[in-house]
Amino acid sequence: MYHRRQAGQWELAVALFDKLSDSDVAPDVPIFNSMIAACAHGGGYARARALFDAMPAHGCQPDAVTFANLIRAYKKGGQWCAVVDFSCSGNP
Repeated sequence: MYHRRQAGQWELAVALFDKLSDSDVAPDVPIFNSMIAACAHGGGYARARALFDAMPAHGCQPDAVTFANLIRAYKKGGQWCAVVDFSCSGNP
């Protein structure tokens, strides 16, 4: 999925992730981090947030990389208020 993100095909990476989620393979924190980073790279802040919100349902605890990627997604999407709110409250 990393290579798809690097090629600027973040939507395709998300589609592959969705197929993974529909299978018996459970995503882990590194996969979520990669997907949130792909969304950040492509400007898909809403999808990045949805992935972040889905993590607990998969038994995944966000880590520092997750938060950095989510902030990057908000920033790239021009969602400065969300970045400021997140930075001040710790709640994205």
